[in-house]
Amino acid sequence: MATFNGCLCYTENEIIYDTPIAPGEVRQVLQNATALGRPISLAGKDRLVANGWEEDLADYYRLAGLELTQSPDFDQALDENVYQIMLSYRPGEDEAILQGTDHLKIALSWDRAADVIPAVGGKGAAIGQILRYFGLDASQAMAFGDNLNDLEMLRRARVSFAVGNCNAEVSRMCKYKTNNVSNEILNIIEKG
Repeated sequence: MATFNGCLCYTENEIIYDTPIAPGEVRQVLQNATALGRPISLAGKDRLVANGWEEDLADYYRLAGLELTQSPDFDQALDENVYQIMLSYRPGEDEAILQGTDHLKIALSWDRAADVIPAVGGKGAAIGQILRYFGLDASQAMAFGDNLNDLEMLRRARVSFAVGNCNAEVSRMCKYKTNNVSNEILNIIEKG
């Protein structure tokens, strides 16, 4: 399984790729978000915590079928492994969000929220680690994506599919389009 824009990848028994954000950089993004008047959400291996509520961040949570609530133990989570920081976002805010950090980048998957992840992370890095773990190469990989944070991953796979109502850049990049991922996987397996 790959989670948090590929910053944590694991099997049932073993961690394949583990790239948490350094605690000092988590605190710096918190400071930057506070200056912007924004709450943040921290994604750890087993939980999400937030230090406040804001409409765009709440809507971002709802995209995943979750409800945003302020977490009483948010400060404790600052010292745990954080793989992704989520906050509301407007184009052009990258510098303000990342100010004072050296090893982070923004991964965009929605036009009103951003994921802050390690610069060495991302879905492209994750697919490389997963392929290496299973002894495969990119010619044996297929990827499915719908948004900008999927581009690195889609470039690394031999076969790439744009899914559903995807971002225009993803659509241009992918040779194939689908609305049904399960059917496409079965078709490719059957064709060999």
